[in-house]
Amino acid sequence: MKISIRKTVEIKDLEQWFHVAPPEGGSNQWKVGRSALEMARFALSEEFPCVIDNVIAECGLKESVFNCEPEALTSFEKDMGKGGPRHHDLLMVGNDTLIGIEAKVSEPFDKIIKDKRKEATENMNQRLNSCLDYLYENRPDNSEELYYQLLSATIGSIIEAQRRNMKNVISLFIVFTGNINAEKDYEKHIKENDDAFKEFCGTFKLDETGGKIPSISRAPGINCWIKKIKINIGDYSYK
Repeated sequence: MKISIRKTVEIKDLEQWFHVAPPEGGSNQWKVGRSALEMARFALSEEFPCVIDNVIAECGLKESVFNCEPEALTSFEKDMGKGGPRHHDLLMVGNDTLIGIEAKVSEPFDKIIKDKRKEATENMNQRLNSCLDYLYENRPDNSEELYYQLLSATIGSIIEAQRRNMKNVISLFIVFTGNINAEKDYEKHIKENDDAFKEFCGTFKLDETGGKIPSISRAPGINCWIKKIKINIGDYSYK
């Protein structure tokens, strides 16, 4: 598999990555053991193409070339409420398959819908309702307990695939584990994230490993998978 990573220029090392595609939080997020830096390290490693190839194979797909963009932005549809675009940690574009990656160590998937509504403006409530209605023909009973970023990451990947006339999309969540300088309540945060993804999968009648979600009326002809993988940071070398 051939993978190229480019923003304004082709990215070949960590220094260049941070220079042309820093995370939203800048140097505060660019730390060993945090998702922004670990995602960059992993994407630049020799092991990354193999892992992506395995993910694609699990979905029954085949791709040999990906052009990737870190910190890629996808604006939501106008009727989904005003708000910021979806920030993909890494957007991978193949021939007929698009992968939107959200990386985590122990950072949360934002907040649950119910909690976001507590201080939400009318516009934000429109965004929240639109996200639920986009993914579900009939909202699940636990819809208010779902974490917003799991929905927005999946929707952002689907919308990006639509705009590029691609028919296969994978919303991929990568969790980095291992020798990490863990913060207080690290294990608790990891479990909360695992439970959040499991609950999200359950709304599509999938197990905690994810899989193909039902077809979406607003994205006819597009096949979408949600997947989560765990990567030990000691298992790869980077440039």
